[in-house]
Amino acid sequence: MKNILKGAGAAALGLLIALGPQFLFKACSLDCGCCGEWPICYWSTQAVLGIGFYIAALGLCLIIFEDSKIQLGILAAIFAGAVVAILIPYALIGGCPGRTMADYRRAFPGIAIVASVTMVYACLLAFLCVRKKK
Repeated sequence: MKNILKGAGAAALGLLIALGPQFLFKACSLDCGCCGEWPICYWSTQAVLGIGFYIAALGLCLIIFEDSKIQLGILAAIFAGAVVAILIPYALIGGCPGRTMADYRRAFPGIAIVASVTMVYACLLAFLCVRKKK
């Protein structure tokens, strides 16, 4: 039962990372005209979409695999995925040129907050997993 709760929590956070910039805290629209036909923030949110689904799939793997060593590896991958989710909009791809655009006001801070919560969640579960193993 605990594995289902741990995995469901990680999968929910991954889906929030994936679908948050699409529906909850939207970036610029495709017709904003700031960067041409396809805004740069569009590509950032598409990359974060993939990372979020990756974290959600790893959350489902937490439900399936019950060995603590495998779960520690999955939790390390979830932590690394959350780090990449933060790095994509701020360092790797970036956003639109104007810092007043919707991506810098809504989407990127939302991604950073949810990914930070995911990192803390993965660290907490890893601590509990190591403590249970001893």
